[in-house]
This record gives sequence, C-alpha cells and structure tokens, in this order.
Amino acid sequence: GDLLLAALLDHLAIRRTIICGLSIGGLIALQLYASRPDLVQAMILSNTAHKIGTAQSWGERIAIAEAGGIAAFADGVMEKWFTPAFHSRRADELAGQRDRLVAPQAMGELFKVMAASAPGWPRPEGFGAKAAA
Repeated sequence: GDLLLAALLDHLAIRRTIICGLSIGGLIALQLYASRPDLVQAMILSNTAHKIGTAQSWGERIAIAEAGGIAAFADGVMEKWFTPAFHSRRADELAGQRDRLVAPQAMGELFKVMAASAPGWPRPEGFGAKAAA
C-alpha cells in the first residue's frame, strides 16, 4: 500500500503532499510517513488505528473477497457508510454508490497488498504461500 502510493507520488513528481487516510487508508498514510517522510507535508487521519483486525479476520476477508469480490461485503459496507434515513429516502443514490463500490473486483488482491505493506500488520496463516510456490 504505502510503497504503491510512494511510487505513484514519485511518478507524478509530487514531493510534499497532504495525505488524508480514512480507515485502512490511515494505515497506508502512517506507513508512507514512516517509510518516506520526505513525501508527507501533513496527514489527516480519520476512523483509523495503528492496527486494524487480526490475522484471522484478514484471512477471512481475503478468502471472501477472492470467492465473491467486494460484492460479498457491499451490503454491510453500505449499512456502515450510510444512515438508515439515507437508505430509506435515497435508495437510487444508494444503489449507485453500491455499484461503484463493487466495480473493482480485485479486493482480495488489495487486502493482500495492505496486509503485506505494514510492519506488524496481522498476516493470515499461509499468507504468501502462493507467491512462494
């Protein structure tokens, strides 16, 4: 995660930026600052922590994402991101947001990148076995 972000910032010739990290993005922002403080002018961190989940919970998420893509998570995400009033009054907009969320089908790969990017990040049992084979 942070290595990909650093490579993107380098590619775009962005030298000092303000990073906003939300949830897992906060972990990426923290790791970016730890590994490449030269790229970070300031950080805005919201709804994040120094560690999110466990090796078991990430292993479960990876397996679900590989089997069903982000669609397997979409309804739960929509419940967390939007209020009950939004669900009942703006169903069309909610459906559009859900469609955008499920469009990228590589969520398992994203979780793997996240899991591999941060020191101390909980790694599921057998993580990386395919890459080592």
